[in-house]
Amino acid sequence: MGRSSQLVSSVREELDGLLPLYPLCSIYKVPERLRRVSQKAYTPKLVSIGPLHHGKEHLNPMEENKLRYLQQYLRRTQVNLEDYVHKIKAQEAGLRSCYAETIAFSSDEFVRIMLVDVAFIIEVLLRFRFHQLSEENDRLFNRTWMFEDLWMDLLLIENQLPFFILEDCFDIDKIQASSNISERLSLIDLSHYFFTTKLQIKETEGNLEIIRSSSLLILTSKLPHGCQQYY
Repeated sequence: MGRSSQLVSSVREELDGLLPLYPLCSIYKVPERLRRVSQKAYTPKLVSIGPLHHGKEHLNPMEENKLRYLQQYLRRTQVNLEDYVHKIKAQEAGLRSCYAETIAFSSDEFVRIMLVDVAFIIEVLLRFRFHQLSEENDRLFNRTWMFEDLWMDLLLIENQLPFFILEDCFDIDKIQASSNISERLSLIDLSHYFFTTKLQIKETEGNLEIIRSSSLLILTSKLPHGCQQYY
């Protein structure tokens, strides 16, 4: 009877720990049959975005650079680090549910990954659109080969963040006030500019209204229709 009670308690604990399933799950791992064909085609070369590739040894050198971007973003927005942590922490369950597979990282680890990567992505988009925001010793933007690896990594299907958390942490009013930017652009506008410029795709402005109407987007959703082959 004792062993049976232990089993019941163990199974109940597992059941209680299950996160709710949401219809907005949008970030998946590449099927193994495709990965076997070309491992390199689906693995980031320079930077991990989100939890699926975080901690891989060959991507660790970029972590310090991502922290520097976070530091600069905090200065740019003049928002306390604690405020961003609380903002992400409050949406942790929803963020986790956007990934098709269970994320093994602890709550603090997961929130840290999200925080650093959100700030990094926003800073990359800002610096690409407004070159004056790049620092003189910016390793990414001053090294062409590194930046080429970066933007290709951002296209990978496993290397994504839920778009809503990027939007929640993006405040154009604060950015404009501190960065002397006159042009008022949304995060969707910045993302669209980034990818269409790098992919050399023209006449895509008409798709922006369709994109803006979506309730949840991952970063590469800003690509125009017909560009899914770049994943």
